[in-house]
Amino acid sequence: MKSFIQFFYEAYSDLGKLSPEQLQKGYRLNPQDSDNFKEVDGRVFHDVLKVIMGKDASRPPERKKGIMENLTLYSVEDYKQMKCFIGKNNSSGFCIKGGDEIVSLFSSLDSAGDAAAAEAVKQGGRRLDCFAEQDGKGGIKNTGLYRLYSRNGFKIDKDLNIGEVGEPYSVQNGISYFVDDNGNVDPTNEKVVVYMKL
Repeated sequence: MKSFIQFFYEAYSDLGKLSPEQLQKGYRLNPQDSDNFKEVDGRVFHDVLKVIMGKDASRPPERKKGIMENLTLYSVEDYKQMKCFIGKNNSSGFCIKGGDEIVSLFSSLDSAGDAAAAEAVKQGGRRLDCFAEQDGKGGIKNTGLYRLYSRNGFKIDKDLNIGEVGEPYSVQNGISYFVDDNGNVDPTNEKVVVYMKL
């Protein structure tokens, strides 16, 4: 199996020489820079993300990054149908699925989330879904991915309704509630999935 560094160099073999600071994992990316991300093959993206998720899973609980725990790792074949990007900081990336859906956005050291979101929008990203938390007052807490995407212009798609109210996995006003152990929709569960758009 290739090492993470081998995947990184494969992804960036045609970029020329990067500074030692840029080659260090976690290099902070400026969202205004135009050269933060490089489009890569779906296999490269899959393999890089799989290694990063594995490294995060092996961290002690207090050092785990929630963004990595909640990330969906698609198959290589699925990623090959998307536009995939890896950051020059060796610790961030995203994909555009179906021309406008942002998926698999990650920044393993919280150093490039805004840069990844900004670049995803430049690459055509206009909608997404992510985990969020209810605030107990009918709203969503301004934390985690919800805060990142809100900061970058996304709003809950309150016009999105899929399925019937109370039906498992339905989306009502842009929010999908988790189901309990009996398969019933649990609107009191703090965790929800929100569907957002620009």
